[in-house]
Amino acid sequence: MTKMRARLVVLASHLGVLALGWWGGRLALDRRDANELQAAEAPAKASERMGTPAATQKETPDGNPQLAAKEFERRFSALAAPADIPAALEDAMREWATGEFGAGPPSPEVTKLLYLWMEQDLLAAFRWAGSGKSKLNEEAFTRHGMLAFARFLESKGWRAGLQVMGQSVFDGFYAKLQVARAFGANPDPTAYAELAKLVDGGNRQYFDAAIGSSWPVARLNELLKLATEEKRPGLLTGLGGTMPSADLARWVWRVMGDDTVPEDLRAALRSNQDFMTKILQQRDLSIEERANFLKERMGDSAPEFIAGHDVNDVLNEGRDWRYAFRRGEAGVEEILAVVSKRLPAFAAEDPAELRKHVYFQLVEEDPVKAQELLKGLGEEDRYKLMLEAGSHSLKNIDPDIFLKAMSLVPADSPELWQGRLDAWLSNSSLNYERMGDGYTAWIRGLPAGPDRDMGLYGLATSFSEEGQDDSAKELIDEVKDPKLRELWASATQGGK
Repeated sequence: MTKMRARLVVLASHLGVLALGWWGGRLALDRRDANELQAAEAPAKASERMGTPAATQKETPDGNPQLAAKEFERRFSALAAPADIPAALEDAMREWATGEFGAGPPSPEVTKLLYLWMEQDLLAAFRWAGSGKSKLNEEAFTRHGMLAFARFLESKGWRAGLQVMGQSVFDGFYAKLQVARAFGANPDPTAYAELAKLVDGGNRQYFDAAIGSSWPVARLNELLKLATEEKRPGLLTGLGGTMPSADLARWVWRVMGDDTVPEDLRAALRSNQDFMTKILQQRDLSIEERANFLKERMGDSAPEFIAGHDVNDVLNEGRDWRYAFRRGEAGVEEILAVVSKRLPAFAAEDPAELRKHVYFQLVEEDPVKAQELLKGLGEEDRYKLMLEAGSHSLKNIDPDIFLKAMSLVPADSPELWQGRLDAWLSNSSLNYERMGDGYTAWIRGLPAGPDRDMGLYGLATSFSEEGQDDSAKELIDEVKDPKLRELWASATQGGK
């Protein structure tokens, strides 16, 4: 697959818009992964020829995207225009390509020099990349050109980029998308038809989506009016190109339910799966509001999934709370207090549900201590939640931890038998894929009893599903529990 085609696949998968956060403020389109762009960690020494002050000649902070972004901005701002921009660009480009990290994350110096050149002669800067003089020119422009062009358009306005749209230039497709984004950020609906004429028909969907991706929330009704009048539902498919705001999400929800809006426009909003996925992360919306968007794909499980997602996110913010809990450096009440503070609406509306989800996150770190989160529940409810954790939370972990969690639930309770079996069935296949014959040996080494029998049964089920009937039978022959043997006989006879 060519680089261009690969890029188009990525664009199509994101509904025609690849909208990257320029470290919390700037938006840019580029060919590389957003994570690489956000890292911006490549050290670069600025040469005297480029006129960079000595104070900037130090490495970008490593491993901290926010500090890296500040350092990028500092070096970008500090670089004054040299007398010979093309020559300085050649130097900066080669330094970027041969640095400690190779041709890696964007260089502030290369980006700034391209920006300065665009200010002097926009077409010359684009043609420099496509001159055929050097593959390195193309690579450098691929990594930096759209970053520089986005800043150029932000400074000069979208009309300043029109001359690129009428020319055959290197990265012209992505340049047009940048112009579209700049237009959307400062829209003039009366100029849309004029601008759209400069876009090839086959690329119009990406162009429209790019406009919508940066459209101001306060002017969304104008976008809806434009999409209606121009019969261009694609203008709505890019909404929320980065993180959708709560106001944007609520506007989309109202429009989706408004029968006076043409159906093709409402369908465009419903089909924006990138938007729907990002809605999950918007904690300014209530769980119920986000569930409304996700119910079509997730059904009634959407609220439960979102609640777990929110708690997981909080535990990943700042301090490593799981590690602290495992090491005994933070207790359940301290962690619960942190989660409650960061999810105040959830904590106020359903504190018991919040405790449950914190338990599901911490149980794999220490099943015994995590039980404290279940205090206040009746015995049967407590045990059912512990088994539910065995089915849903205790996956891809050390099987000894899973066994410890199971050992906390009475093994001789008929009411809990099915839940215990479900937990083993949920883990057998995954653990065998991860550990291979070592997992089989681990199960066979367990003491005789319900857990060994259920482990053997679960693994035999996995083998049977893979067509390994002889291996499955060998394991079932070791099972002592008559109920499990009867269940196996019924299942295998029913499959014949």
